[in-house]
Amino acid sequence: MDEDDPFADLDDVFNDQSSQAPPPPQQQQQQSQRAADGDGDGEGRDERERRQKLQRDICRAIGQLGFQLRPQAANQICAAVRAATDEEREQMLQRFIEKLQAYVQRRRLQSSTIDEAVAREILQQCVGSSDVGSFRELTAHLPKDCLAVINLYRDVVKHQFDSGTRTFVPARRPPSLCSAADNRNQLFRDRYNLIKYRLGRDERFRDAMEVERRGLLRASGADPSLVLTPVEGLLGNPGRKLTYGFLTRLEEDRFFLEDPHRNIPLNLDRAHSIGGYIMEESFVLAEGEVHNGVLHVGALSLPPAESCANCPREPNLFGAKVSKADRELMRELDARCPAHMRGIFVVCSEVHLDREETFCRLHNLCKGFVISGGIPTGFILMGNFSSQPFFRTAACVRAYRGGFEKLRELMQAFPQLTENTRWIIVPGPSDPGCDVLPRPPLAEYLTDYLRMHFPDSVEMATNPCRVRHFHREIVVFRQNLHRLLHRFALFANLDPGAKDKDRHMEVVRTLADSGHVCPVPLKVRSVVWDFDYTLALYPMPHTVLLGDMTSPFQTTYEGTLFCNTGQFTRDGVFFLYRPGHASGEMDESFVSDEDIDMDTLHEGAGEGAGQGEEEGEQQDNGGGENDTMQQ
Repeated sequence: MDEDDPFADLDDVFNDQSSQAPPPPQQQQQQSQRAADGDGDGEGRDERERRQKLQRDICRAIGQLGFQLRPQAANQICAAVRAATDEEREQMLQRFIEKLQAYVQRRRLQSSTIDEAVAREILQQCVGSSDVGSFRELTAHLPKDCLAVINLYRDVVKHQFDSGTRTFVPARRPPSLCSAADNRNQLFRDRYNLIKYRLGRDERFRDAMEVERRGLLRASGADPSLVLTPVEGLLGNPGRKLTYGFLTRLEEDRFFLEDPHRNIPLNLDRAHSIGGYIMEESFVLAEGEVHNGVLHVGALSLPPAESCANCPREPNLFGAKVSKADRELMRELDARCPAHMRGIFVVCSEVHLDREETFCRLHNLCKGFVISGGIPTGFILMGNFSSQPFFRTAACVRAYRGGFEKLRELMQAFPQLTENTRWIIVPGPSDPGCDVLPRPPLAEYLTDYLRMHFPDSVEMATNPCRVRHFHREIVVFRQNLHRLLHRFALFANLDPGAKDKDRHMEVVRTLADSGHVCPVPLKVRSVVWDFDYTLALYPMPHTVLLGDMTSPFQTTYEGTLFCNTGQFTRDGVFFLYRPGHASGEMDESFVSDEDIDMDTLHEGAGEGAGQGEEEGEQQDNGGGENDTMQQ
């Protein structure tokens, strides 16, 4: 080795066996044995020489530009081009140098040292259809098919708003299923802070203390700046004010507006709602005037949602252990991929596995995909998976397991749809399990045959669940939201004869503006207090897939695509979600229940069908009390 070579110190980075640190005795014995057997002497030495030559070529090429590579950066570049042929490697290195020169001119680096972060960013820019080796190396650590199904109990790190830094920081303690009573109050404080943070990012709103400190005046014109007065600042402050708080019922038949510091009684006799369903325990903007210690409200409104494009994506509140660099990489890969190759998702709800017409429709659906050659990226099947109520008896357990065994036989009949497709199973509100949100996945004793036969293809998801496909964030939720929101709303925003389109838009607006997938009182829909943060719709995802028993629809609100899938077993309706299509993205489709010979289908599935067991296990139910946000 040439002592004057400035790149000689990097040899150890690429050598598997360092000359400075002797291997352990067991490894020495194995190396001696391989040398005695004639293995590793020729091929291993040739491989080391090729790696050394490759890393020298890389370092010298970068050094000619006047830059120095850190060992981690050199290792990353070497790994990215190692799998390519000599001709491809030369082209890739040349392209890397060109991108590096452009990067330096654009960023005007203060240092001549190229670290790992800079190397990765430039490698991402080099990813193209001809960079086979680079593509494989860069995407090897990413989720399969850039698709991650996120379990809300396991894969989402809890963050809380820090008022000092005005940022979201990881919670000091991990969430617990058995939380203390005060955690219910913390649930409402976290919801309050999340929406307050969102309002602070909206340029139309100003805090009253900030206005007073800066000497700002209330703007007028087409785009007014609205001054938010805290609840504790309403008393002794004459005139009409706009405030933000938590709508709660502290006394029978009397509502209060509350924030973390104070509450004030409300008079809602002349109040009207401006869009969205407002209920008890909603977070609202209230406009009115205080008389005799009571806020006489003229108008109530949900805080406006922030558009999907403007929502911050750092820190990662959505879930899945994907770094910022990897998310940017997946965004780049998605942009370079043709629209017809970005995958397709089949979304169905109310898939009753105890009905023959369900399997007729599923068979025709799968057959159509196989014949056309368009293999979908994923099937998203939402419950309920039984048309009959589930009771904890041996007969119900046997019947429920039988439905998933038949689903396994159907999947075995179409191996093309199990090798390259993910099947995501989302439980419904009447399926067996804990009746709380987020709802845990279906129990193993009910679906073990399906899991064992397709461990890499079947994902038992929570309800709701989150899906990350490339850089897109998708929320899937099975709940009869229309009925709940309409039943418990305090104001009748729509006439009884309103069109379905208007009702659907009210539901979508309520979810987005509330920043929550199920913004109903806790006494109506129980929530695991410490995991309420997983039900938030902030930052706004790119797509929200709803499973409601009302008529199917799709609409876009603040840049987010909302879709309700309808009922698959009854109507044969399903949606095709095409992430690569900029317009529409959702196609409503139907599949017939034309009779097929199910016995023939079962025979074609092979002899691997197991027999259902008669035993079942009990699941716990949870609930919540009706407290307030204050301690």
